[in-house]
Amino acid sequence: MDLQSLLIPTLGRAPREIEQDALCCYTERYCNNCDYSTLVTHDEQQVAFYKNRFDHAFYGRKDWTRSAKKDTPDVNRLCRIRWVEPLVGGEIPRSECWLIPDDENPRRTRRLYTIHDECFLVWLEQWSPEEWWFSSAYIALRQQIRAYCKNGTRIWKRD
Repeated sequence: MDLQSLLIPTLGRAPREIEQDALCCYTERYCNNCDYSTLVTHDEQQVAFYKNRFDHAFYGRKDWTRSAKKDTPDVNRLCRIRWVEPLVGGEIPRSECWLIPDDENPRRTRRLYTIHDECFLVWLEQWSPEEWWFSSAYIALRQQIRAYCKNGTRIWKRD
């Protein structure tokens, strides 16, 4: 799969313009022009995409050392928005899915999908045993991804 062809173009464009394209894509592709919609994961489980999760998923912190608020559109996240569906759907080579214990609720787990070559990841939160909701997608350092997976269990891999 040619991931580069799925990127939202950024060259010579203002961040606000990229954000608008990404929001349009998210609303149409992931929310079906409604408040939410569902897609299917690589193992046929349902994942819900809520319109009101866009900011959380694709914004970053202007000053991450002083604030937990995600208040700035993150162009690196926004331009990769079209990678989420094929990654979660199991279509991207050299990708994996991990079950990660939820620190806040030990009875639940989270799913972490990764594309190794791109250091791109997608987080899903557990809604029920076979249902998830999309939480976030971003580029991370390799050591950060390893740390996330340290206490997890890999449940799927595509070579």
